[in-house]
Amino acid sequence: MEKRNLETCIVKLQEAESDNEKFAAMLMVAKTTKSSEMTTEEKKRILDAIGLTFLIRLLKSGTHSGSHKFLIMSTHAFILLPNLHV
Repeated sequence: MEKRNLETCIVKLQEAESDNEKFAAMLMVAKTTKSSEMTTEEKKRILDAIGLTFLIRLLKSGTHSGSHKFLIMSTHAFILLPNLHV
């Protein structure tokens, strides 16, 4: 993965002005990055850019589809699980 792709994803997440934009940016992260090629610091930057508040709100909303839940769980697995040994 190129560092430029990672930076683009982080900027898109940080600049998102709506939940829809943030959700779209999360999809971009999922399509353009690989957890195995990222450092712990890079993963933390993505999680910070997404924001736990957004993830919690998305999980609690009664209107999310199965794809929302899948994306959230994938994001957690992508960022958190590889770091359990840290």
